[in-house]
Amino acid sequence: MKPIITLLLLMGSFYSFSQVGTGTLWLTVKDYDSDTLLKFTTISINLKNEVNTVVTDSLGIYRVKGLTPNTYTIKASCDGYENITIKGLYISAGKITLQDLSFSEKPKDEPIKRPKKKKRN
Repeated sequence: MKPIITLLLLMGSFYSFSQVGTGTLWLTVKDYDSDTLLKFTTISINLKNEVNTVVTDSLGIYRVKGLTPNTYTIKASCDGYENITIKGLYISAGKITLQDLSFSEKPKDEPIKRPKKKKRN
């Protein structure tokens, strides 16, 4: 029994050590106009020049763990909404950084209004 406990303690310390020096980003995804959380919504995130398609959870949150402390630019897109770019977002080691992504709806295509033809007499 004692060797198993020692192994678990060593595994826990390796896990803790591997997480030291990295940060976590929590993105809260909302509709700008209604301030409603966009739950279970697919978004595309461009972080560290890698584009990932992710799904928010039941709270409208997506978490990115293990980020090297640095300044990042986030580019996000969501169907039916305008794209978002956030520049200069700093991730600190050992901390959780919170960032709201408030998407504005894309303008709907309005039908072209043409002048009515005049009747000929």
